[in-house]
Amino acid sequence: MIQRIGYQRELDDSTRIINAFRRRRFRKHGQFAEDEIILPNGPFVNQRFRLSTQPFARILYDEIDSGMYSEIIVTGPSQTGKTLIAWVIPLLHMLFEKCETCIAAVPDYDMVMDKWEQDIEPVLRLTRYWRYMPAMGRGSKGGRTAKITFKHGPELRWMTAGGGDKARAAYTARSVFMTETDGFDTQASTSTETSKIGQIEARQRAWKRHQRFTIKEGTLTTKTAHTWSRYCAGTCSVLHLPCPHCGEFGPLNRKDLHGWQSATTDAEAEERSLFHCGACGESWTETERADANQRAVLVHKGQSVVKGK
Repeated sequence: MIQRIGYQRELDDSTRIINAFRRRRFRKHGQFAEDEIILPNGPFVNQRFRLSTQPFARILYDEIDSGMYSEIIVTGPSQTGKTLIAWVIPLLHMLFEKCETCIAAVPDYDMVMDKWEQDIEPVLRLTRYWRYMPAMGRGSKGGRTAKITFKHGPELRWMTAGGGDKARAAYTARSVFMTETDGFDTQASTSTETSKIGQIEARQRAWKRHQRFTIKEGTLTTKTAHTWSRYCAGTCSVLHLPCPHCGEFGPLNRKDLHGWQSATTDAEAEERSLFHCGACGESWTETERADANQRAVLVHKGQSVVKGK
């Protein structure tokens, strides 16, 4: 009996050692989002996040999970959910699915409180991960603090374009999640180094380039600002939608929206406006536009769509 107990203990120890070396399988971003995220506000408040609600999310998450990119630039119109989809959810995936420390970067320190209270906390509070918030001490109330250490280990470190260069030089993390990216382009006169974005990205140098992960999200300001410059220097990817009339794939741009030009009020412009296919010129109903978005494909620089692929 004593020998049997000792033998069982050896088996238990061996199992623990094997499990420690076994590589954990992480959920992909899309599965994580649909499993864990409940929308805290907006027209779908208190409903579970669904990739089908904003179809570009599925395409974006597939690209992130492909592992081909160490830097991802996301931009688009305001009020499309891109901050939630391209910044908050990937940030929470890194903190609570992969359990890794990461850097959240915003242009100025005043924005730290806003981004926490308006974007991160409302989403996090509705997940099972809220129990990992520190109960006391620095970061226990979130908001305007340089660092939050969660109970399960990872840290969320805030960095901004403000302050001295030393504020960005004393921390290391593999992942950086940057929002309102073009706001970093205004450099402080105290900086003697490269751009503020470059200083924050330098916190990743302990890892090889292919091991680093950076997301930069924001609305475009100018063509010379960081977001557009980096976007054009990369894959320059654009969503192409199939026309319900001719079947041709192409992007929907501002020039394809007709009907608003003669309107005298915003309500009248909304009522009259319809997108038109850039190939055949036919107008799309809202139902056709929504269906086309579900079948969108991502086209990188130098690519074209052939037979829907």
